[in-house]
Amino acid sequence: MSTNEQRPNVQWDFPPEKPKRGRAWLIAVLVVTALLVAAAIVFFLLPRDASPTPGTSTSPSPTASTSAKPTSSPQPTTTATAIPSAEPSAPETVAPEPVDPDVGTFRGIVGPRLDDALTGLSMIEETSGQDAVSIVNQLQQDLQLLSDTVAPNSIQAEWRAALTAYGESLTNLRAAAEAGEDLASEISDSTREVNFLRSLVGM
Repeated sequence: MSTNEQRPNVQWDFPPEKPKRGRAWLIAVLVVTALLVAAAIVFFLLPRDASPTPGTSTSPSPTASTSAKPTSSPQPTTTATAIPSAEPSAPETVAPEPVDPDVGTFRGIVGPRLDDALTGLSMIEETSGQDAVSIVNQLQQDLQLLSDTVAPNSIQAEWRAALTAYGESLTNLRAAAEAGEDLASEISDSTREVNFLRSLVGM
């Protein structure tokens, strides 16, 4: 075999490379699918995440209402403190007007003391000094009780004037008894005033 004989020309025939478009499409499809899956997951997860939001929104409102109660509670306390200041203003009690007694009823009340006045004056005629002063003191106490008794309107002015005159006569009688003087004139004046009082009430 001669060296000059031509050797066969061996050439490697590589198949032509497939275009990379198919791989790009595949990647694009996978990306879109992944996005759709992610979107579906987010869609299903959103209602669950949103459900706590109403729960949380409702829970603060009771908390706020409860917290608001302590704040409002001091207000009644202030009002209650203001009420006691107004509470002392109790309705004024008006004293009822004194009942106007008739002369007969009034006579039954003052008659016994007017009788005692005449008895006391007659006893002073038989005594003197300190004994006479003691009797005059008793008559002056009875005079105060007569002044405290409400007289009928029909004789009230005359009754008050007669009581004043009788009181002055007893003052003079007591002074004369303390001085040891003769008491006849003073006893006569006091007796006259008592009789006038008795005549006012029909005795």
